[in-house]
Amino acid sequence: MKIVNKIDIEKIYDKNLNFLIGAGASYGLFPILSSIKIDDNSYTFETLLEKVKQEQETDISPKLTTLTLMAYYKQLILPVQQCDYQYSEDDDKKVVIDNYRQFIKNIIHILIHSDKKICNIFTTNYDGCIPFSGDYILQEGTIEFIINDGTHGFFKKQLEARNYNKIHYRTGIFSEYKEQLPTLNFIPLHGSAYWSLEKDNIFINYSMENQPIQIPEEITEFCNLLNSKDKKYTDLTNYAQNKSQWITSDVEASFKKEYRAIPIVNPTKRKFYETVLEEHFYQMLRLMSYELEKKQTIFITFGFSFADEHILQLIKRSLSNPNLQLYVCCFDKKEVERMETLFSKYNNVYLVQVEEDNEGNNNLNFSTFNNSIFTLKELIK
Repeated sequence: MKIVNKIDIEKIYDKNLNFLIGAGASYGLFPILSSIKIDDNSYTFETLLEKVKQEQETDISPKLTTLTLMAYYKQLILPVQQCDYQYSEDDDKKVVIDNYRQFIKNIIHILIHSDKKICNIFTTNYDGCIPFSGDYILQEGTIEFIINDGTHGFFKKQLEARNYNKIHYRTGIFSEYKEQLPTLNFIPLHGSAYWSLEKDNIFINYSMENQPIQIPEEITEFCNLLNSKDKKYTDLTNYAQNKSQWITSDVEASFKKEYRAIPIVNPTKRKFYETVLEEHFYQMLRLMSYELEKKQTIFITFGFSFADEHILQLIKRSLSNPNLQLYVCCFDKKEVERMETLFSKYNNVYLVQVEEDNEGNNNLNFSTFNNSIFTLKELIK
């Protein structure tokens, strides 16, 4: 394992290029799933729900489970469903959208210079930042490329893993030549707010026609409690027992029915309500595993915390491939230290950390990644 402050594009542009994008890339546009502090312990939504289940408080646990899932939906899924990816008056959101567009342009320019014309972008995010940003670039008409989201169909886009194996060519009028087009395979590992289930099939609709779940306004009070400091577990149980009368049996049943229809990886030990989702999830993990086993493979992670144990263990197993180089972009020194504990024994792992500026700041945000870390200055001269 080594610590570096740059990714040398000249050394990787002609290799099998893969990315894993986490919530950190969308910070400023959407909230990040941060740890929940309870009784001086840190919880994720998954571990909190598991704790609620284990407590076996028959009167309180069902309501507390529903409250926690509602809070998860309100804070992390609803903002994605309501997002307008056009330019916003909010400068922070505009920066995020600009960064995604620049990120895609950087990749396309690399593929143009490379014999390898396909790049895989894996993500654990539910949002549409990559397809919407890619579509914006296509509409500009200055760069020709393909975004492959794994679907086929015209009016109705059906998702199937086998569609990621497609290669696109452009030919002359009389087929005198054939040129492969740069292709971005966009692969959401945890599902998407734009997916829907119909029987045993997954469909994608980017038209924003899917209506969000209607949840009572009272959930805001519970969200504020979850986000507060110095809270205790008894604060949550007391709220569920004394302040959640608004969760009637009809409200609970309606929410759970609609929530289960969203094709995403859930923050529970039972991550899927549908067999078709579980099958697709493991197909996507298998696809990632295959890519990481190939020769001359580059795998770059950005904004990803490695909190998902399935993905972490898959990557660790893949690091036995001596032809794989993993670049982990670390936001700050604290994250560098945490990644060192995860990957200390692997000599093909590079922890990317920016040098401190005059004010002692070394935070690696998406803008810095595009302009200083993953930059095309050396490739395009």
